[in-house]
Amino acid sequence: MGEVNPDQVLAIAKKVAAEPHAYVQRAHHTVANECPLQPLAFGILPSAFVSSSYEGARAFMGTATEQGTEATLNLARGLGDVARAYGSAEAVNTVNASLPELPPTNIDGTGDSTGGQIAVVGAEVGLLVMWSLTGATIVGCSALAPTALGAMTAWAVVQPDDAALSRAFSAWGSARMDSQMAKNELAAKLSGLNDAWPSSETAREAYDSWKLLYDSNLDLLIQSLQGVETTFDNVVDAIGTSEDLMFGIVVGTLALLITLTALELIPGASAVIQPIKQLAGLGLTLGTIATVIGIGGLVFDLIKNLNEQANNADGFQINQPGNQAQPHFEQLPRIDWAADI
Repeated sequence: MGEVNPDQVLAIAKKVAAEPHAYVQRAHHTVANECPLQPLAFGILPSAFVSSSYEGARAFMGTATEQGTEATLNLARGLGDVARAYGSAEAVNTVNASLPELPPTNIDGTGDSTGGQIAVVGAEVGLLVMWSLTGATIVGCSALAPTALGAMTAWAVVQPDDAALSRAFSAWGSARMDSQMAKNELAAKLSGLNDAWPSSETAREAYDSWKLLYDSNLDLLIQSLQGVETTFDNVVDAIGTSEDLMFGIVVGTLALLITLTALELIPGASAVIQPIKQLAGLGLTLGTIATVIGIGGLVFDLIKNLNEQANNADGFQINQPGNQAQPHFEQLPRIDWAADI
């Protein structure tokens, strides 16, 4: 076996303290600062079922990425201690964090605009007010009003903060990619370690055992970030689907309100229009019943979906005790490789 090259080991230690450490640290910063959401960001109704579990998962991943950051820096410092123990020519007490400039993140928070939907709902509210001010005489509107109000209420309680959710989802993806980049960079920086520090002694065996555990935790960190990201996406999709369906009901009732209002305002045509309005009123009465049932079904399906996602062990329940998919960098053995030299 070759001889140990302490200066080369020290150079590798400094590289580990650079990009690999910096990427994990940025992942932690992202989870801690870009992923938190306001309590009602998922919408009034959905937030009651997912906000608490989401924040639990986010807090857990914040701690995990913080511990991963510390473990990566400790890896670099442990290698620095080895280099010093072997008599590195460079006088160094410890390897400090060296944070290079990383490529910018791709975190984006534009989200989907709900301005058009809000305008439509506003128009419907205006027509309902107009109907009320005319003495509630428009035939058919009396049957349509509960449907319209119910649809608007249902839409309002599932309406999320699209921009905030979009940014948070983008942030989870960024944190996952940064953790993956840390793994890739670490493999590249350590590629010359076998030549610099041959694996023929007790200290190197201790390092190899520790590194196996570290690699396993880093993989679990990446998988956990992916799990939360996927669950987050599923939750937002479920909310968006319900929101769009309920908005469709709002659009339908708005179209009928406009039609009935226009018919009422046509002068001299009441003899022709009256039977049409009466038929519309009967149809709307039946439609109201069907719509109430439909909205109830949408809400039920949404709650069921959200409950399933909130209890997903690979996503928002990643923080639950006993979950084998959890990263636990804090359980890594104490680094004391240099003591065996």
